[in-house]
Order: sequence, then C-alpha cells, then structure tokens
Amino acid sequence: SIPASLRTALVERDRCCVVPGCDVTGGLEIDHWGIAFSEGGPASLENLARLCGHHHYLRTHQGFVLTGGPGRWLWAPPARGRPPPDDPF
Repeated sequence: SIPASLRTALVERDRCCVVPGCDVTGGLEIDHWGIAFSEGGPASLENLARLCGHHHYLRTHQGFVLTGGPGRWLWAPPARGRPPPDDPF
C-alpha cells in the first residue's frame, strides 16, 4: 500500500519508465528497486521507481538490474547470461 502523498510524488518524479531509453508513460508499475518488497523494502520515495510492465517483468522475473537512482538510472542484464553458442554446458 502506497500512501497517496507518496504516490503523487512518485508520479511527479517518474513521468515515464525510468529505464534509460524507454519512453513508456502509460500503465507504469511501482517497483521497490533498492530493497525488494519481499525483503522488507520500505515504501519510500528513495526505494521506489516507476517501470513499464515489460521492464518490471524483466527485473522481477528475469534478473535484470536497475541501479543508480533518480536522474542517474542504469539498466543491466542478469549477471549470468546465456552461455556462448559453442559452449556445451
């Protein structure tokens, strides 16, 4: 549950998906980017960001990483990617 005043501040700060290069503005989802909700992450302006559904899915279920913070966001693929095509394992 996000208090109305916090939601308003978040909407004002993150007018589009915060992932660099993404300009989606509709249907944005609130994400606990710093400390995960499942780990007790606070509902605070510093710990929340708005992501489009696609990027929220990638971060939540595919291991993509959002770092940096407001005004300096960075988006990175999972630390362990697919093995090269010639790698038998």
